[in-house]
Amino acid sequence: MLFNYGVGIHLVHKEDGEPPLDVSDHLDPMNNHISFQCEDMNAMEKRLKEKNIKYMKRTVDGQEGSVIDQLFFNDPDGFMIEMCNCENIKLVPQRSLDRIKLPLDRHNPPVELGQ
Repeated sequence: MLFNYGVGIHLVHKEDGEPPLDVSDHLDPMNNHISFQCEDMNAMEKRLKEKNIKYMKRTVDGQEGSVIDQLFFNDPDGFMIEMCNCENIKLVPQRSLDRIKLPLDRHNPPVELGQ
């Protein structure tokens, strides 16, 4: 289990023989998914192609000229996963910053304060 920034993430292992969940193989970036940061999007896309994994590629123009590349695919259980180069996004906390305790020296991408 991983905890940081007030968010907990855990992975659950499905036992052999358990029926798969009823999930769609449709890829819609607006559906529920988990996202991971990827340092080499070209290598990730190459790996998906090598494994014959159906994926969707998308590029999003961010703020201040930043560009975010995204790859969406389903894991073997049908859950959607996003890989992105999200370090290109500059995070600007909203008004709730005074209520959360961010370790600002350990955050990537950097957090911009004072707006």
